[in-house]
Parts: sequence; structure tokens; C-alpha cells
Amino acid sequence: MATTRKGNKKTARSSDISTGVEGRTDSKRPRTATATATATASVNEEAVLPDNINSASESNSNAVTANNNDDDDNNRELPTPAELSKELSKIVSDRYSREESIRALKVLFKWALTKDVDFFKLFNTYAGIVRVVDFLKATMNDIHCKGSIRMKCIENAAAVIAQIAYTEENEIVTKIVATLLDCDGINALIAASEEYTGGKNVPQLKAVRSVWRAFRNLTCVLSSNSLMIQEMIQDTSIIIFGTGIDIMSQLKSVDGAFASKILNDLFYTLTTFANHDYLTKKYFQDNNILSKCLEVFKKNGTWNSRTCEGLIQNAVDFFDMCRIKNLLDESLDYKLILPLLVVALKNFPLNYEMRCYVVSILDYACSSEANNKKSILRSGVTEPLVLLLASDEINDEDEKNKVRTLISKIIS
Repeated sequence: MATTRKGNKKTARSSDISTGVEGRTDSKRPRTATATATATASVNEEAVLPDNINSASESNSNAVTANNNDDDDNNRELPTPAELSKELSKIVSDRYSREESIRALKVLFKWALTKDVDFFKLFNTYAGIVRVVDFLKATMNDIHCKGSIRMKCIENAAAVIAQIAYTEENEIVTKIVATLLDCDGINALIAASEEYTGGKNVPQLKAVRSVWRAFRNLTCVLSSNSLMIQEMIQDTSIIIFGTGIDIMSQLKSVDGAFASKILNDLFYTLTTFANHDYLTKKYFQDNNILSKCLEVFKKNGTWNSRTCEGLIQNAVDFFDMCRIKNLLDESLDYKLILPLLVVALKNFPLNYEMRCYVVSILDYACSSEANNKKSILRSGVTEPLVLLLASDEINDEDEKNKVRTLISKIIS
């Protein structure tokens, strides 16, 4: 059985993929209070929204909503069956223009923001997710739909999927996501992601950001205990992972908030796949996954944090998960990660989760047979570690004792 992290507990499931860490747990990884709490809970970021919809702070959840103001959500008027049917028809009928379809998607998005179970039941009854996926496929296949209007179609369709999948796990959402898989929705999202051609084209960045917000939220549902969904996603997980790595490579030279937020969702999604044993060490190493991930934090040969705490945290979390799942090469990969760990500690020393991930990685690297102590010492990581001990804002003596022990290992 391979151990699988989910929220504040580890669950075990059978797997044909060998991870090399059978039965292994890691007490050094921080645990959150509930199964839906996320390591990014303390880091607010702007949510993905279709145009003309006001944004709000991110919810403290693995999945990411576009609005976490429950009072506003509850005050939104829910549709009648006839009203829902009418809006759904606007996104699949040739009688309506692309602009009218986009407006209909925005209406669906607002209804989904309510997180009302009765709405989701109605949405499922009227095959809402099939209609949205059909619209996305039609957009992909329409050679006459070009430029910014094409990107807006992708952005708004993916936003609806993301918001539907955001809702906390329940039976009806699981059914909707299973239907999305049945109607080839994953491949439609992959094709939509591949519309990004690189660079700073804002409509393209908005579209791909919405797509990866959908993937992030979908993986939260897909990583539930539903064996049916887990088996269905197994076949396409490597394709999604590879698509994410391709987008990451395209974004490595792109600065700005949009790029950082896309990368943030990418790393979170990749961590979920690694956690649920969808990757093998051979695939990880043969495709140079680690090097490609690290490249996004380099600019003109200099390491940087992209000034995004949530991104750095999710990246370090991913690398720590790769450590736990035995995907890293002990003799080479830890040396590659060290500069980013130094950047993480120096820039965000008060981020508890990030500190835990960094200490876990360093402690394991010190203890490995590859004997990475000299490389760790030369990296300069002891300086920020010592500063943690001196900080008046870190009051956890147990944590400080672990840091003292780590420093002793490094310099011994």
C-alpha cells in the first residue's frame, strides 16, 4: 500500500505503481485541521473570474473558489428549471452568438457561486456539465473562432467547471465530475490549455489560468475516495501532468501576476498527482521533471521567488512530496533544489508550512546515502536556519529544536 496524503490524514489505497515508500509516513509534514484545509490557507490570492465579475479573497480550501463571501452567495437568486434550461441552450445552440454564449456562461458561473446543492442537482439533471464541455469542444473545433473571443470562450467555460468542482465533496458533485470524465471533458481542457502559445498575451494567460484553476479543483474531487473516479483519471493523469509541465516551460520567461498564479495552480495540481501515485520514478527522471520545474524560478541565471509566497510554498510542497514518494535521485536532485530552499527561507521565514517542508527536505538529504552535507553547507542554507532560531516571531520550541538538530547534522 502506498501512503497518500489527503488533508490532515493519510489514506491507503492499492496501486499497481511502485513508489518505493510502501507504508511510509512522514510526521514532519504539517497537517491542517480538516480534510479540505490547504497549505496555502494563510496566503490570499486573487481568484479566477470571468470578465465583469468582482473578485474576492481565496477560500481556505484545497480547491479555489472565485468568491468566498457566503452572505453574498446565499442572497443570489437561484434559477428555475426553465431558466437553467434556457441559459444552457444558449451555449450549445447555433441560434446564439459567441457573445451571447459567454454571457450565459457568466450567469451559470454566478449560480454556481451559491454552492447550493439544489442548484447542482438541477445542473446535473439538465446535463449542464455536458453542455459546458460541448461548448468547449465546439470552440476548439471552430477555425473561425479566433483571437480574444476564442480565449474568452475558453476562460468562461473553464471557470464554470472550476466553480462546480470547487464545491466541497458531496455525492452530486462527484456525479457531475464523473460525467465530465465520461464526456471527455479532461481532453477538452487539455486542448484548451494547449491554446497558450507562450508570451504575455493577456487573453491567452487569462484562459490558461482558468483552465488550470479547473484542473486544480477537479483533482481535489478526483483525489477523493471514489474508486470509480480514481480509476477513470488514472488513464489520463500522465497526459495532464505532461501538459502542465509544458505550460510551465512556456511560462518560465514570463513575469507578472498572471504567470505566477498559473504556476501556483500548476504546482498544486502536480502535487496532488504525485501524492496519489500517478507518477513513477522512471517517468519523473526520464523527463527531467525537476529541472523543468526549477527553471521557472531562475531569471538571467539568478534564483528568485517571483515575489509570490503561495507559489513558492506550493513548489516546495511539491518537491517534498516527490521526496516522500521516492521520485528524486538522491545523488543529484537534492543539490538542484538547494538554491530554491535558500530563497524560500530568506524571503518567507514566517511561513510555517514552508519551513516544515524545507526542514524535511534538508533533513532527509543529510541522512541519505548520497551524503549531501557538503553541498548543503556550501549552499548557504545554514544562515537562514540560524536566523530562524534567533527570531522572536517563531515561538515553537519543538520546531526550533528540530532546526538545531538539522544544523548540527549539516556542520558535523
